[in-house]
Amino acid sequence: MKKVLKTLLLVCMVLIAASLPVYATPPTEVSGIFDLEEIVYTDMRTVGTNTFIYGTDVEVWQGDLVGVGETEWVVTAHASGVVNFSSRGVFTGTVLDSDEGTMEYQLTGQIPPGGDEWYGQWVILGGTGGLANVHGQGTWWGPGMGFDPDHWYEGQVHFDP
Repeated sequence: MKKVLKTLLLVCMVLIAASLPVYATPPTEVSGIFDLEEIVYTDMRTVGTNTFIYGTDVEVWQGDLVGVGETEWVVTAHASGVVNFSSRGVFTGTVLDSDEGTMEYQLTGQIPPGGDEWYGQWVILGGTGGLANVHGQGTWWGPGMGFDPDHWYEGQVHFDP
């Protein structure tokens, strides 16, 4: 009977230990700039009072994210004066001096009516190679429709399965 109780107790302890949640490592603050290069406008359409501008670009990232991103994007100009931006890209490089890899990321942003600067969010969607386990998100901002290619970013990243 003692063996059965000991075995049952051991099984219960193992089940409890196996069911404990796995916690991610604490995130690390990141910041830097990304420059827009090789901007290509691929299409423009007007639907009602909204204008949609489509294109691609190459982004050179510096700071805690070092590498090159290639994106497809759309800008939506609304009659209200609000301008929305959305892009999805593939980044090749390093994050916090990691081994090199690739990651998919998304940027969304907006220029308010009468404004001249983008404000938005970025998020890492997944990665491969040295960036296979990277996760992160943050904010970005920069000049609107002008010729200055510099945009700034900050946020948090962590590496966990």
